[in-house]
Amino acid sequence: MDGHVFRLRPVEVEDAAFILKLRSDRERSRYLHRVSSDLNAQKRWLTAYLERPRDYYFIIENRETGEREGTAGIVCNEWGRWIVRAGSLAALESACLIYRVGFEVLGLDSILCRTITENSAAVEFHRSFGLEEVRTLPRYFELDGRLLDAVEMRLTRTHWDAIRGGLEGRAARLAAAETRRLDQIAEDSWYSKGLNTRTVDYCGRVFSRFWKGTRCLEMGPAEGVMTPQLYRAFPELTLLEGAERFCRDLRERFPNAQVVQSLFENFAPEGSFDTIVLGHVLEHVERPVEVLRKAGSWLAPGGVLCCAVPNARSLHRQAAVLMGLLEAEKSLNPTDLHHGHRRVYDPAAFQDEFRAAGLKIEAGGGYWLKPLSNAQMETAWTAEMLEAFMQLGERYPDIASEIYVIASA
Repeated sequence: MDGHVFRLRPVEVEDAAFILKLRSDRERSRYLHRVSSDLNAQKRWLTAYLERPRDYYFIIENRETGEREGTAGIVCNEWGRWIVRAGSLAALESACLIYRVGFEVLGLDSILCRTITENSAAVEFHRSFGLEEVRTLPRYFELDGRLLDAVEMRLTRTHWDAIRGGLEGRAARLAAAETRRLDQIAEDSWYSKGLNTRTVDYCGRVFSRFWKGTRCLEMGPAEGVMTPQLYRAFPELTLLEGAERFCRDLRERFPNAQVVQSLFENFAPEGSFDTIVLGHVLEHVERPVEVLRKAGSWLAPGGVLCCAVPNARSLHRQAAVLMGLLEAEKSLNPTDLHHGHRRVYDPAAFQDEFRAAGLKIEAGGGYWLKPLSNAQMETAWTAEMLEAFMQLGERYPDIASEIYVIASA
């Protein structure tokens, strides 16, 4: 069953590891019955499930990428087993798809859901769909030795027909939220202003020590500050950018490059790349490990990923904490928020993302020892001073303003 961005497909035994990982996330599954951590036990359960009548269990996945987002199911006329991984945008559309399966495929007249009463977020979600509350079920669920009340709610086919259009439109708008966010950032981006241009240029010079081959992918070039270096160095250059405004400008400035407007999650390249560049990308994305894992799958044999992010341990951020201007080193400051950053990495957390993605770290370091704010240095520092402090950051990477990792698959 296909939606705008996501689909439901029948679960398979090969999904056992994904389901086990999903249900092992205590935050996401705290209102579900516990499952064994034994992968073989999960496979046996799924094998037995396939023989049960009137039991329909689905994987929620992205239509474009095939990435698994969660699970949902219907047993008789009750839906459940609904769990969506952290950061996913699939919740609303997957619920719509479950109702479509129940009413359009199974021909049900109504669908029930029974939810633990203290799971207020799920109860409110069902209410937002217009489900009627049928009854309270005292001490209905047993979870971790506790007997918990549940609320039984119902959606009828007639009511679904009345609300379907509005809900599916809402789901489509939510799925497009990330694209809108990128376009809003592009309206007033600062990466090509002031010292930011010099910083990105120096980052390109550092990366150039590790570049390989002839085919390069730059992920998230934004205004294309580093792109001229790549354009000169690689005969085949692909620029992957989510913001339409940036893509228009990139096509005009780099006519021989292939410019692709797409979210990283939806990109499906033809062939592989010798070098993939992610300059100031991971601090922006919702799921950095998945982005790295996907980028690693696009590497040619012997290829490299070149990634850089701001450093939470930077000298200027530590000074800001001591002065009371920043609550903590990893707190988002006004510039972070303007750029659309979701996090600030320290060197250890940054490297952990690559290991979690199954990538091998080949090299790493820092650049740009930054004692003051950009505004203070732009008015008083000479080009020679700036260059010297860019280089000093390589000597003291732990407190440099920018950190980088070079990785392979």
